Amino acid sequence: MNIRGLLLFSLAVLILSNLPQSIYAQSAPSPRERVDYDLKFLASDELEGREPGSKGIEMAADYIIDQFKQYGLKSGTEDGSYRQVFTIRMESFPNKEESHLTLSGPDDQTVQLVIGENAQPQMTGGSGSAESAELVFVGYGITADELNYLDYRDIDVNGKVVVMLRMEPQRNDPESVFDGSDNSKYAYIAQKITTAKENGAAGMILVNDRHSAPNKDQDQLALPDEFGRDGKNMAFYHVKRAVIDDVLSKSPLLAPNGEKLTSLKDIETRIAETLEPLSQPIAGWKASINTTISDRVVETSNIVGVIEGEGPKADETIVIGGHYDHLGYGGRGSAAPGPGGGQRHRRRAGKRGQRAARGHGRVDRGRDHAALPGARRAARDHGLRGRRRDPHRLADHGERGRRSDQPRRAAGQADR
Repeated sequence: MNIRGLLLFSLAVLILSNLPQSIYAQSAPSPRERVDYDLKFLASDELEGREPGSKGIEMAADYIIDQFKQYGLKSGTEDGSYRQVFTIRMESFPNKEESHLTLSGPDDQTVQLVIGENAQPQMTGGSGSAESAELVFVGYGITADELNYLDYRDIDVNGKVVVMLRMEPQRNDPESVFDGSDNSKYAYIAQKITTAKENGAAGMILVNDRHSAPNKDQDQLALPDEFGRDGKNMAFYHVKRAVIDDVLSKSPLLAPNGEKLTSLKDIETRIAETLEPLSQPIAGWKASINTTISDRVVETSNIVGVIEGEGPKADETIVIGGHYDHLGYGGRGSAAPGPGGGQRHRRRAGKRGQRAARGHGRVDRGRDHAALPGARRAARDHGLRGRRRDPHRLADHGERGRRSDQPRRAAGQADR
């Protein structure tokens, strides 16, 4: 099942708080004591943040089943296990074993790029491949008819791998035709990918512009999900400038006046001065490119308990729902304490439970009540309502508060 599907599951706190007085023994703990114990156990370090597929969430499920049995709830599943089992996709990631990028040039030159060192597959490209495809430089990968700036004009990239610069020409120039010092729509990664696909490119290589990487130490690779996660079925790598500079030193681009441009810096300077594209094949060079995006899928379960209805409304059903999963050890983009996540999530689950306990008193239904099934639901905190929990992608990596080639958007909003 896709992680963004909508699943139902319920909090034991809500179920137990709404049970009739008659099913409690005289010696039962007070609601406050019971809720306090539940929260301390479910939020304890022992349960490791209750991530779906983990040992901790299975311990939580066993605890909930035991509580349902203790308070007289029958199993709501046909096999009597209380468990409604399903699978979810927890995450997608580039498969390093199957992804590769190799450049081959004149005189049998071969450059095998190393993932994480000088190249990084990007999830927003999705899975895709091209073998021995011609390498074509396409400037900034922009088609702006209204500005008469057309990087793809008079160049055939169908079935080929395009190499492009990040952002746009004349960056940081208040007089730039590309919206001055602000980003125009043409700076955004999504726009560059769309334009490359419209022109038939089989693969895409992006390199930082000189403003994003003014020196070697600042030429950082984007993380695999830096530009989004919505695969577009085209192999897409972010590559360090030194790789392309090395290629250009062996096979320079030619300016209209015959000048040889042997580095990205030379090319950027000339485009900024003339606003004339320099798109052309990189003589003698080809690329074999592949990105394979794999999924981590786990099995987990909703926990379903039922109190049978009685009286005239016995054939009706009331569902009380909540969730018992959480984010495990978290990670980049989560609210886990500490840099980069890596610590157990506890606090939010506890606060929600405390609010629930304060806001839901017991209900004495007498003898005229509907069936009351309760299912503690798994996997809500992992995006089953289509929410994106990645604040690191609200702005481009390394450019927070400055110009970015990722559109700014409200938290939780999907990539465009």
